[in-house]
Amino acid sequence: MDAVLFMKMELIGERVEIYAQLQKDCPDVSSAIQTAWRLISRGKQEVYPFQAAALYLLAGRFNYPGAKILEIGTYYGFTAAIMAQAAPLAKITTINPLEWEVDNARKRLSKKFDNIEFVCRHSWDYLAEYDGTPLDFVFIDGDHKRVKLDFPWWNHLKVGGIKFHHDYSPNGSDRACPPVYRAIKIFEQFLGRDADIMVIDELLVGMAGFVKQIDDPDWIAQNDD
Repeated sequence: MDAVLFMKMELIGERVEIYAQLQKDCPDVSSAIQTAWRLISRGKQEVYPFQAAALYLLAGRFNYPGAKILEIGTYYGFTAAIMAQAAPLAKITTINPLEWEVDNARKRLSKKFDNIEFVCRHSWDYLAEYDGTPLDFVFIDGDHKRVKLDFPWWNHLKVGGIKFHHDYSPNGSDRACPPVYRAIKIFEQFLGRDADIMVIDELLVGMAGFVKQIDDPDWIAQNDD
């Protein structure tokens, strides 16, 4: 499906059922997850398998030459490895402020993937230097307490591009992250609509995203804390 035409995805329910549905849509996703596990060691994945599968499906919509994917929050590189397999024709830039994490991810992934660029920066510092090249997909899993500082990346998305957040999980969930949950609610109010993409399991562990529409406003600085 053309990314510009993709507007809504809602997967809410048991995580095993969500994963099974995503396997139908992406038959090779299990193999991709196994490859990512092997590269970074199985105990270090940052997302659950159903979340990795959702990320794989979404990133895979931008598997074409010239596509640009940005990841905020490299950690051990698990999600970068998922996206590199989903979109091998795209250029993936993953940014992270801790040098040892960036070096570790680069060491583990660069021999396998040639479409990942590793950058050691805070996302807002990298934004200040950014050349303005339009992005197709932004995956945000960085500093949860300052997630609103990542919102200006929305302004660099193409129409049809996706801003996708990890840790959309309220208090009471199995993996609560109130700062991200509240920030995404603020972004919904800003756009005047609910998130276009919802992936939420039975324990309220979620991910949420927005598809850039032609009449969507830019995020403005005074909305940041």
